[in-house]
Parts: sequence; structure tokens; C-alpha cells
Amino acid sequence: MMDHQDEEALREILISWYGPQAEHWPMSEFMLNIVIAMLDEMHNCTATMHFVPHPVGPGNAVSQLAKSYLKKFLSVAKSNAKVYLACARATILSYKTQVHMAAEGL
Repeated sequence: MMDHQDEEALREILISWYGPQAEHWPMSEFMLNIVIAMLDEMHNCTATMHFVPHPVGPGNAVSQLAKSYLKKFLSVAKSNAKVYLACARATILSYKTQVHMAAEGL
């Protein structure tokens, strides 16, 4: 069961994603579960994006790609808190209807 602090933390997240309209949404366990699913999807997308190859310059392309993957791997290992903006935006947009329905109690 969520207490007042949990509800306010959840509200802050939703306001940052969906704007001031979320100030008046009821915070519930159902809404919390949706946000948890959204965060999981953002994390999965970000984990995938870390391994998308970047363009390589002139020279040994295989060596450059190997170095690039090593840097990405080390970066992911250091900080798991970063989320690609494209992943966040896509997730927020794809869950918009579901979040609005939860806010209406549907």
C-alpha cells in the first residue's frame, strides 16, 4: 500500500512526463504498476541502444567497432541510471492512453 510520500513521488514522475494535468490524477497501485512497466521498458530499450554501432572513420573498421563496443560496455557497467531520451519519449508516448485511462479509473 502506498503512503502519501509514495503518492507524491509517483505524481512528480507523472508530472515530469505528462505535464501539469497529472497533478490532479489519483495515484493508485494500478498507476504505480503502469509506471513500473514503463520504467522497465525504458531500461530494456536503453540496454539495446547501448549496442547500436556508431559510424566509424577511416582505418580499420573492425578495430574501431571493437573499441566502441568496449567503451559502451564499460559505460553501461559504470552507470546503469542513464536512459536514452528516445527510449523515454517512445515509452511515454506508447503508454499515454493506458496512463490516461488509469487516471480516469478505467
